[in-house]
Amino acid sequence: IVQQTKGLAYNAKNLDEQFRQTYPGYQTAKNYGQQYQQIITTSLNTLNGVLKSMGSSAQNFENENARLAFLQQQEQSAAGQTQAIQAAAQIA
Repeated sequence: IVQQTKGLAYNAKNLDEQFRQTYPGYQTAKNYGQQYQQIITTSLNTLNGVLKSMGSSAQNFENENARLAFLQQQEQSAAGQTQAIQAAAQIA
């Protein structure tokens, strides 16, 4: 781990030098605390949105399982098979 960390530090130094050569006029932010807080806020908002959408999907998953079980049960009867064929024909 120590060797990998040293390698990463060396690579980061090289990347910094290459970046400065490529973008010579680039100026870093003066207020690191404010910039860091903005990055953290954006990351947390993004994560919160993803978690909300996943929670919604997880709740819908239970409903989808119930629907699938119902369709599988319907498929066992002749009437259900006929309905499935009719639905497929309408979709096609």
